[in-house]
Amino acid sequence: MAIEKCINKTGIAYKVRVYNKGKPVKYGKFLRKADAEKWEAEQLVKLEQEKNFPHSVIKSCTVEELYNLWIVNHSEVRNAPSTVRRKKQIYRDFIKPAVGNMKTTDVTSIHIDKLINKLPANKKSGKKLSKKSINNILEVIKTIFSYGVKKKLTYYNPMSDVEMITVDELSFKFWSKKDATKFLSHARTKYADKKQYVPIIYLIALYTGMRLGEIIGLRWTAIDFERNLITVNSSYDNTSHAVKDTTKGKRCRYVGINKELLTALKEYRLKTPKTEFVVENQNGKNVDPDSFRSRNFVTDIAEAKVQKIKFHDLRHTFASHYVTNKGSLYELQAILGHADMQTTSRYAHLAPTHIAQTASIVDFSETEEAEKTG
Repeated sequence: MAIEKCINKTGIAYKVRVYNKGKPVKYGKFLRKADAEKWEAEQLVKLEQEKNFPHSVIKSCTVEELYNLWIVNHSEVRNAPSTVRRKKQIYRDFIKPAVGNMKTTDVTSIHIDKLINKLPANKKSGKKLSKKSINNILEVIKTIFSYGVKKKLTYYNPMSDVEMITVDELSFKFWSKKDATKFLSHARTKYADKKQYVPIIYLIALYTGMRLGEIIGLRWTAIDFERNLITVNSSYDNTSHAVKDTTKGKRCRYVGINKELLTALKEYRLKTPKTEFVVENQNGKNVDPDSFRSRNFVTDIAEAKVQKIKFHDLRHTFASHYVTNKGSLYELQAILGHADMQTTSRYAHLAPTHIAQTASIVDFSETEEAEKTG
């Protein structure tokens, strides 16, 4: 391999020749030396990987063709319909316009860098995409090419040389105890005669941290009134408009029922003795989550005159107060159903006092040792 600096009409450029067994096999031309060096190093890795995946084995295909195989044979089999829909949208809006027509074996990390640098603004807000949104795009690219390598449809994953963007600690809103109490009081009064399932939804969300889809998909058979436990093993899917016997994390988990929620659920069960689901509208059907958020939750917040938050922030409210009141982060991880502690740890800063109080648990001082042996 060799990088040659040259001057043309447009300025300085860097030409790269890649040799294999003494013969030039690839050429590249770049405006920046850094890009030339990065491409050169990448080709070296590719040449090594080609030894394990000779061209006679690789089926030449475009990124579009690889994506179609991946979405049908991998994503639709393993992911929830809502997740599949999101990944399809990411590919359609961002990945396909940039590299969809390229051969998989021709895509490099530089193409991915350019894709990220030229990302369009958010269609709704007009603002630049968040770091998390960009990482979601990179993750889809990585997964598509990983599938391609495993199936010998390509021999290189360009994401191998692309770093995910460091995301700042997630910020979120949550209600104070005063706002939560005020909101629940307003809901009980407003829905005392009609739509009594509305305050039940709010109570479950605030006292268990369950997601709205999980609450809508909650069956009475999943509530153990003797042990005060809810088994979270189903969720309403917004794509298929049906309850699926799985959750977002695809794990069955258990959440406790406190005294206030227990009383409310028992009273509500007496009023709805024949329903399958805890939450059903007047027609005996599942509540539509989008309609509920816009028509009930947003309106109720305005009427109760409390801090404006999203429905998912009720989950944050539960988690925040759980930690503030000395609840364990490890227990909270299990309650919320987080796959890893990193997601749960964003609530850790809410318990600095508790952490400070536990500092004396470990003590290596001479005084402490003397007291034990004295």
